[in-house]
Amino acid sequence: MKLLSAKNISKAWIGLISSQWSDAALTTFRSWAGDQPGEGTLLNGCAATSNNSGMWNYNDCAMDNPFICYGSSNPPQRRQYHFVNKPMTWTQALLYCTGRFSALATADSVGDVVGMMNAVNLLYNGSVWIGLSRASSATWAWSSRDLLDFKNWDTGRPNGTGSCGVSVRSVWRDYNCTTPLYFVCFQAGVGYIGVNISKSWQDAQSYCRQQYTDLATINSPWQQKLLTGIFGRGLAVWVGLFLDTWQWSDQWSLFFRNWAVGQPTYVAGNCITMMTNDSGNWADAPCNTENPVMCYGDVDKLKRKQIISVNVSSDGTADLNNPTLQATMLNRIQQALKIQASDKNAAVSWIQEPSGKVFVLKPKVIQNNHGC
Repeated sequence: MKLLSAKNISKAWIGLISSQWSDAALTTFRSWAGDQPGEGTLLNGCAATSNNSGMWNYNDCAMDNPFICYGSSNPPQRRQYHFVNKPMTWTQALLYCTGRFSALATADSVGDVVGMMNAVNLLYNGSVWIGLSRASSATWAWSSRDLLDFKNWDTGRPNGTGSCGVSVRSVWRDYNCTTPLYFVCFQAGVGYIGVNISKSWQDAQSYCRQQYTDLATINSPWQQKLLTGIFGRGLAVWVGLFLDTWQWSDQWSLFFRNWAVGQPTYVAGNCITMMTNDSGNWADAPCNTENPVMCYGDVDKLKRKQIISVNVSSDGTADLNNPTLQATMLNRIQQALKIQASDKNAAVSWIQEPSGKVFVLKPKVIQNNHGC
Protein backbone atom coordinates (compact mmCIF):
# COMPACT_ATOMS: atom_id res chain seq x y z
CA MET A 1 0.00 0.00 0.00
CA LYS A 2 1.35 3.44 -0.93
CA LEU A 3 0.55 6.04 1.75
CA LEU A 4 -0.12 9.70 1.05
CA SER A 5 2.94 11.83 1.75
CA ALA A 6 1.27 15.22 2.30
CA LYS A 7 1.76 16.17 5.94
CA ASN A 8 -1.59 17.95 6.21
CA ILE A 9 -3.55 14.80 5.28
CA SER A 10 -4.26 12.52 8.25
CA LYS A 11 -6.31 9.78 6.58
CA ALA A 12 -7.55 8.57 3.22
CA TRP A 13 -10.38 6.29 2.07
CA ILE A 14 -9.66 2.73 0.93
CA GLY A 15 -12.16 0.37 -0.67
CA LEU A 16 -13.55 -1.46 2.40
CA ILE A 17 -17.15 -0.77 3.45
CA SER A 18 -18.45 -2.78 6.42
CA SER A 19 -16.89 -6.16 5.57
CA GLN A 20 -16.94 -5.96 1.75
CA TRP A 21 -14.33 -4.65 -0.67
CA SER A 22 -15.65 -2.24 -3.30
CA ASP A 23 -14.02 -4.27 -6.14
CA ALA A 24 -15.69 -7.47 -4.82
CA ALA A 25 -12.38 -8.99 -3.75
CA LEU A 26 -12.78 -11.57 -0.98
CA THR A 27 -9.30 -11.31 0.51
CA THR A 28 -9.12 -11.83 4.29
CA PHE A 29 -6.22 -9.42 4.86
CA ARG A 30 -7.00 -6.69 7.46
CA SER A 31 -4.89 -4.03 9.18
CA TRP A 32 -7.21 -2.52 11.81
CA ALA A 33 -5.97 -0.19 14.51
CA GLY A 34 -6.32 -1.73 17.97
CA ASP A 35 -9.25 0.39 19.19
CA GLN A 36 -11.61 -0.35 16.28
CA PRO A 37 -15.02 -2.10 16.72
CA GLY A 38 -15.67 -5.55 15.31
CA GLU A 39 -15.78 -5.76 11.53
CA GLY A 40 -19.26 -5.48 10.05
CA THR A 41 -20.82 -4.07 13.23
CA LEU A 42 -21.14 -0.57 11.72
CA LEU A 43 -23.87 -0.34 9.10
CA ASN A 44 -22.38 2.81 7.57
CA GLY A 45 -18.71 2.25 8.33
CA CYS A 46 -16.02 2.76 5.70
CA ALA A 47 -12.31 2.14 6.14
CA ALA A 48 -9.65 4.83 5.97
CA THR A 49 -5.92 4.43 6.37
CA SER A 50 -3.86 6.68 8.65
CA ASN A 51 -1.03 8.65 7.11
CA ASN A 52 1.00 8.17 10.28
CA SER A 53 0.77 4.44 11.03
CA GLY A 54 -0.87 2.94 7.95
CA MET A 55 -3.38 1.17 10.22
CA TRP A 56 -7.09 1.26 9.33
CA ASN A 57 -9.93 3.03 11.10
CA TYR A 58 -13.71 3.04 10.65
CA ASN A 59 -15.20 6.39 9.62
CA ASP A 60 -18.66 7.54 8.66
CA CYS A 61 -18.95 6.97 4.91
CA ALA A 62 -20.49 10.45 4.47
CA MET A 63 -17.28 12.17 5.57
CA ASP A 64 -15.12 13.96 3.01
CA ASN A 65 -11.65 12.41 2.89
CA PRO A 66 -8.92 12.08 0.27
CA PHE A 67 -8.81 8.62 -1.24
CA ILE A 68 -6.46 6.06 -2.78
CA CYS A 69 -7.22 4.35 -6.10
CA TYR A 70 -5.45 1.43 -7.76
CA GLY A 71 -5.13 0.19 -11.31
CA SER A 72 -3.72 1.46 -14.56
CA SER A 73 -4.86 4.78 -15.98
CA ASN A 74 -4.71 3.24 -19.44
CA PRO A 75 -7.52 0.82 -20.44
CA PRO A 76 -6.33 -2.69 -21.37
CA GLN A 77 -5.73 -3.24 -25.05
CA ARG A 78 -8.01 -5.82 -26.62
CA ARG A 79 -6.72 -8.28 -29.15
CA GLN A 80 -7.00 -7.33 -32.80
CA TYR A 81 -8.91 -10.11 -34.56
CA HIS A 82 -8.66 -10.94 -38.26
CA PHE A 83 -11.22 -13.08 -40.09
CA VAL A 84 -9.73 -15.18 -42.90
CA ASN A 85 -12.49 -16.45 -45.17
CA LYS A 86 -10.44 -19.33 -46.55
CA PRO A 87 -11.44 -22.90 -45.56
CA MET A 88 -8.63 -24.79 -43.81
CA THR A 89 -8.18 -27.63 -41.35
CA TRP A 90 -7.42 -26.63 -37.76
CA THR A 91 -3.71 -27.44 -38.16
CA GLN A 92 -3.49 -25.44 -41.37
CA ALA A 93 -5.27 -22.56 -39.62
CA LEU A 94 -2.76 -22.73 -36.76
CA LEU A 95 0.20 -22.51 -39.15
CA TYR A 96 -1.44 -19.74 -41.18
CA CYS A 97 -2.21 -17.53 -38.16
CA THR A 98 1.19 -18.12 -36.56
CA GLY A 99 2.97 -17.28 -39.81
CA ARG A 100 1.00 -14.19 -40.75
CA PHE A 101 -0.29 -12.76 -37.47
CA SER A 102 0.36 -13.87 -33.87
CA ALA A 103 -1.79 -16.97 -33.33
CA LEU A 104 -5.20 -18.52 -33.76
CA ALA A 105 -7.79 -16.48 -31.88
CA THR A 106 -7.75 -16.61 -28.08
CA ALA A 107 -10.54 -15.19 -25.90
CA ASP A 108 -10.82 -14.58 -22.16
CA SER A 109 -14.06 -12.60 -21.91
CA VAL A 110 -17.44 -12.04 -23.52
CA GLY A 111 -15.96 -8.80 -24.87
CA ASP A 112 -13.40 -10.83 -26.82
CA VAL A 113 -16.18 -12.98 -28.28
CA VAL A 114 -17.97 -9.81 -29.41
CA GLY A 115 -14.71 -8.61 -30.96
CA MET A 116 -14.38 -11.84 -32.94
CA MET A 117 -17.97 -11.68 -34.10
CA ASN A 118 -17.49 -8.08 -35.25
CA ALA A 119 -14.47 -9.15 -37.30
CA VAL A 120 -16.44 -11.77 -39.27
CA ASN A 121 -17.59 -10.91 -42.77
CA LEU A 122 -21.31 -10.07 -42.56
CA LEU A 123 -22.04 -12.38 -45.48
CA TYR A 124 -20.58 -15.41 -43.68
CA ASN A 125 -22.88 -17.50 -41.48
CA GLY A 126 -21.15 -20.62 -40.21
CA SER A 127 -18.34 -21.98 -38.05
CA VAL A 128 -14.89 -20.42 -37.64
CA TRP A 129 -11.77 -22.03 -36.17
CA ILE A 130 -10.39 -20.52 -32.93
CA GLY A 131 -7.28 -21.54 -31.01
CA LEU A 132 -8.85 -23.98 -28.53
CA SER A 133 -8.11 -27.71 -28.81
CA ARG A 134 -8.07 -30.81 -26.62
CA ALA A 135 -5.35 -30.68 -23.93
CA SER A 136 -2.91 -33.49 -23.28
CA SER A 137 -3.96 -33.49 -19.61
CA ALA A 138 -7.01 -32.10 -17.79
CA THR A 139 -6.77 -29.33 -15.18
CA TRP A 140 -9.23 -28.25 -12.48
CA ALA A 141 -10.08 -24.58 -12.87
CA TRP A 142 -12.57 -21.88 -11.89
CA SER A 143 -15.35 -20.74 -14.20
CA SER A 144 -14.49 -17.13 -13.27
CA ARG A 145 -10.98 -17.57 -14.75
CA ASP A 146 -9.30 -17.28 -11.34
CA LEU A 147 -6.31 -19.54 -10.75
CA LEU A 148 -6.84 -22.55 -8.50
CA ASP A 149 -4.36 -21.52 -5.79
CA PHE A 150 -6.43 -22.51 -2.74
CA LYS A 151 -7.52 -26.19 -2.67
CA ASN A 152 -10.10 -27.70 -0.32
CA TRP A 153 -10.79 -31.21 -1.67
CA ASP A 154 -12.44 -33.83 0.51
CA THR A 155 -10.27 -36.83 1.39
CA GLY A 156 -9.77 -39.00 -1.70
CA ARG A 157 -11.21 -36.37 -4.07
CA PRO A 158 -11.21 -35.74 -6.93
CA ASN A 159 -11.64 -39.41 -7.80
CA GLY A 160 -13.12 -39.29 -11.30
CA THR A 161 -16.76 -39.24 -10.18
CA GLY A 162 -17.45 -36.22 -12.36
CA SER A 163 -16.01 -33.18 -14.11
CA CYS A 164 -17.71 -30.46 -12.05
CA GLY A 165 -17.26 -29.37 -8.43
CA VAL A 166 -19.66 -29.13 -5.50
CA SER A 167 -19.19 -27.67 -2.05
CA VAL A 168 -20.59 -29.98 0.65
CA ARG A 169 -19.76 -30.26 4.37
CA SER A 170 -17.25 -27.39 3.93
CA VAL A 171 -15.13 -29.34 1.42
CA TRP A 172 -15.13 -29.95 -2.34
CA ARG A 173 -16.07 -33.06 -4.28
CA ASP A 174 -16.13 -33.85 -7.99
CA TYR A 175 -19.62 -34.67 -9.26
CA ASN A 176 -21.57 -35.56 -12.39
CA CYS A 177 -22.12 -32.24 -14.21
CA THR A 178 -25.63 -33.16 -15.40
CA THR A 179 -27.04 -33.66 -11.87
CA PRO A 180 -29.60 -30.94 -10.94
CA LEU A 181 -28.42 -29.13 -7.79
CA TYR A 182 -28.78 -25.80 -6.04
CA PHE A 183 -25.83 -23.48 -6.69
CA VAL A 184 -24.02 -20.37 -5.50
CA CYS A 185 -23.34 -17.39 -7.77
CA PHE A 186 -21.02 -14.47 -7.26
CA GLN A 187 -21.93 -10.84 -7.93
CA ALA A 188 -19.18 -8.24 -8.30
CA GLY A 189 -19.62 -5.65 -5.58
CA VAL A 190 -22.05 -7.83 -3.59
CA GLY A 191 -20.55 -11.25 -2.89
CA TYR A 192 -22.08 -14.75 -2.78
CA ILE A 193 -25.71 -15.34 -3.76
CA GLY A 194 -27.42 -18.69 -3.17
CA VAL A 195 -29.89 -19.87 -5.83
CA ASN A 196 -32.38 -22.52 -4.68
CA ILE A 197 -33.26 -23.70 -8.19
CA SER A 198 -31.98 -27.11 -9.27
CA LYS A 199 -29.88 -26.97 -12.45
CA SER A 200 -27.03 -28.84 -14.09
CA TRP A 201 -23.57 -27.29 -13.65
CA GLN A 202 -23.54 -25.74 -17.13
CA ASP A 203 -27.08 -24.37 -16.78
CA ALA A 204 -26.11 -22.98 -13.37
CA GLN A 205 -23.08 -21.31 -14.95
CA SER A 206 -25.24 -19.74 -17.67
CA TYR A 207 -27.74 -18.52 -15.07
CA CYS A 208 -25.04 -16.92 -12.91
CA ARG A 209 -23.44 -15.21 -15.89
CA GLN A 210 -26.77 -13.84 -17.09
CA GLN A 211 -28.10 -12.72 -13.69
CA TYR A 212 -24.90 -11.94 -11.78
CA THR A 213 -21.16 -12.31 -12.56
CA ASP A 214 -20.36 -16.04 -12.52
CA LEU A 215 -20.51 -19.21 -10.46
CA ALA A 216 -18.84 -18.82 -7.07
CA THR A 217 -15.06 -18.99 -6.68
CA ILE A 218 -13.49 -19.96 -3.34
CA ASN A 219 -9.98 -18.69 -2.69
CA SER A 220 -9.56 -18.99 1.09
CA PRO A 221 -10.91 -20.78 4.20
CA TRP A 222 -12.75 -17.55 5.07
CA GLN A 223 -14.58 -17.57 1.73
CA GLN A 224 -15.40 -21.27 2.20
CA LYS A 225 -16.97 -20.46 5.56
CA LEU A 226 -19.06 -17.69 4.00
CA LEU A 227 -20.31 -19.93 1.21
CA THR A 228 -21.07 -22.89 3.47
CA GLY A 229 -23.25 -20.65 5.63
CA ILE A 230 -25.64 -19.94 2.73
CA PHE A 231 -27.24 -23.40 2.50
CA GLY A 232 -25.64 -25.19 5.45
CA ARG A 233 -22.93 -27.84 5.60
CA GLY A 234 -24.96 -30.86 4.55
CA LEU A 235 -26.27 -29.67 1.17
CA ALA A 236 -24.18 -30.20 -1.98
CA VAL A 237 -24.24 -27.09 -4.17
CA TRP A 238 -22.54 -26.25 -7.44
CA VAL A 239 -19.61 -23.85 -7.34
CA GLY A 240 -17.42 -22.70 -10.24
CA LEU A 241 -15.03 -25.68 -10.21
CA PHE A 242 -14.76 -27.65 -13.45
CA LEU A 243 -12.30 -30.09 -15.01
CA ASP A 244 -10.95 -28.29 -18.07
CA THR A 245 -9.82 -30.58 -20.88
CA TRP A 246 -9.01 -27.83 -23.41
CA GLN A 247 -6.04 -25.56 -24.02
CA TRP A 248 -5.23 -22.48 -26.10
CA SER A 249 -2.75 -22.84 -28.93
CA ASP A 250 -0.82 -19.75 -27.72
CA GLN A 251 -0.57 -21.29 -24.20
CA TRP A 252 -2.91 -18.67 -22.69
CA SER A 253 -3.71 -19.98 -19.21
CA LEU A 254 -7.08 -18.45 -18.35
CA PHE A 255 -10.18 -20.66 -18.35
CA PHE A 256 -12.90 -18.57 -19.97
CA ARG A 257 -15.18 -20.79 -22.07
CA ASN A 258 -18.21 -19.82 -24.16
CA TRP A 259 -19.86 -23.18 -24.91
CA ALA A 260 -23.10 -23.52 -26.83
CA VAL A 261 -25.91 -25.47 -25.20
CA GLY A 262 -24.94 -29.16 -25.04
CA GLN A 263 -21.28 -28.46 -25.82
CA PRO A 264 -18.68 -29.74 -25.78
CA THR A 265 -19.83 -33.19 -26.80
CA TYR A 266 -16.36 -34.70 -26.20
CA VAL A 267 -17.03 -37.01 -29.17
CA ALA A 268 -17.35 -34.71 -32.20
CA GLY A 269 -13.69 -33.76 -32.30
CA ASN A 270 -10.68 -32.32 -30.55
CA CYS A 271 -10.78 -28.78 -31.98
CA ILE A 272 -13.11 -25.86 -31.34
CA THR A 273 -15.09 -23.56 -33.61
CA MET A 274 -16.96 -20.35 -32.93
CA MET A 275 -20.45 -20.52 -34.43
CA THR A 276 -21.39 -17.19 -36.00
CA ASN A 277 -24.98 -18.44 -36.43
CA ASP A 278 -25.27 -19.08 -32.67
CA SER A 279 -24.22 -15.75 -31.14
CA GLY A 280 -20.53 -16.69 -31.18
CA ASN A 281 -20.94 -19.75 -28.94
CA TRP A 282 -18.37 -22.54 -29.21
CA ALA A 283 -18.61 -26.21 -30.23
CA ASP A 284 -16.16 -29.05 -30.77
CA ALA A 285 -15.55 -30.37 -34.28
CA PRO A 286 -13.25 -32.80 -36.13
CA CYS A 287 -9.88 -31.08 -36.60
CA ASN A 288 -9.68 -32.12 -40.26
CA THR A 289 -12.88 -30.22 -41.10
CA GLU A 290 -12.22 -27.18 -43.30
CA ASN A 291 -13.53 -23.89 -41.89
CA PRO A 292 -12.67 -20.21 -42.22
CA VAL A 293 -10.26 -18.94 -39.57
CA MET A 294 -10.08 -16.30 -36.83
CA CYS A 295 -6.53 -15.06 -36.13
CA TYR A 296 -5.29 -12.37 -33.78
CA GLY A 297 -2.31 -10.03 -33.96
CA ASP A 298 -1.41 -6.49 -34.92
CA VAL A 299 -1.17 -6.65 -38.71
CA ASP A 300 -0.60 -9.19 -41.45
CA LYS A 301 3.17 -9.77 -41.45
CA LEU A 302 3.13 -10.42 -45.20
CA LYS A 303 1.43 -7.12 -45.92
CA ARG A 304 4.02 -4.84 -44.33
CA LYS A 305 5.38 -2.90 -47.27
CA GLN A 306 8.64 -1.08 -47.80
CA ILE A 307 9.34 0.62 -51.12
CA ILE A 308 12.96 0.54 -52.30
CA SER A 309 14.26 2.32 -55.37
CA VAL A 310 16.61 0.16 -57.47
CA ASN A 311 19.08 1.46 -60.05
CA VAL A 312 20.21 -1.12 -62.62
CA SER A 313 22.92 -0.57 -65.18
CA SER A 314 22.79 -2.28 -68.57
CA ASP A 315 24.97 -2.49 -71.65
CA GLY A 316 21.91 -1.75 -73.72
CA THR A 317 21.41 -5.26 -75.11
CA ALA A 318 18.89 -6.39 -72.45
CA ASP A 319 15.29 -5.19 -72.21
CA LEU A 320 14.77 -4.70 -68.44
CA ASN A 321 11.01 -4.45 -68.95
CA ASN A 322 10.87 -7.97 -70.33
CA PRO A 323 8.56 -9.94 -67.98
CA THR A 324 10.77 -13.05 -68.06
CA LEU A 325 13.87 -11.07 -67.16
CA GLN A 326 12.03 -9.25 -64.37
CA ALA A 327 10.81 -12.56 -62.92
CA THR A 328 14.38 -13.88 -62.94
CA MET A 329 15.64 -10.77 -61.14
CA LEU A 330 12.88 -11.03 -58.52
CA ASN A 331 13.68 -14.67 -57.88
CA ARG A 332 17.34 -13.87 -57.23
CA ILE A 333 16.43 -11.01 -54.88
CA GLN A 334 13.97 -13.30 -53.05
CA GLN A 335 16.65 -15.97 -52.55
CA ALA A 336 19.10 -13.38 -51.25
CA LEU A 337 16.52 -12.11 -48.75
CA LYS A 338 15.85 -15.62 -47.43
CA ILE A 339 19.56 -16.00 -46.71
CA GLN A 340 20.26 -12.54 -45.27
CA ALA A 341 16.96 -11.28 -43.80
CA SER A 342 15.58 -12.23 -40.39
CA ASP A 343 12.06 -12.38 -41.86
CA LYS A 344 12.02 -15.56 -43.95
CA ASN A 345 8.50 -14.73 -45.16
CA ALA A 346 9.58 -11.50 -46.87
CA ALA A 347 8.14 -11.13 -50.38
CA VAL A 348 9.09 -8.72 -53.15
CA SER A 349 7.35 -7.41 -56.24
CA TRP A 350 7.86 -4.70 -58.86
CA ILE A 351 5.88 -1.45 -58.90
CA GLN A 352 4.87 -0.28 -62.36
CA GLU A 353 5.04 3.31 -63.53
CA PRO A 354 1.86 4.89 -65.02
CA SER A 355 3.25 3.95 -68.42
CA GLY A 356 3.10 0.28 -67.44
CA LYS A 357 6.89 -0.05 -67.26
CA VAL A 358 8.91 -1.02 -64.20
CA PHE A 359 12.24 0.46 -65.31
CA VAL A 360 12.68 3.89 -66.86
CA LEU A 361 15.82 4.60 -68.84
CA LYS A 362 17.83 7.54 -67.60
CA PRO A 363 20.40 9.21 -69.84
CA LYS A 364 24.01 8.51 -68.97
CA VAL A 365 25.78 11.42 -67.32
CA ILE A 366 29.14 12.16 -68.94
CA GLN A 367 31.53 13.89 -66.62
CA ASN A 368 33.73 16.63 -68.05
CA ASN A 369 37.24 16.09 -66.74
CA HIS A 370 38.78 19.02 -68.61
CA GLY A 371 39.58 22.16 -66.75
CA CYS A 372 38.18 25.54 -67.76
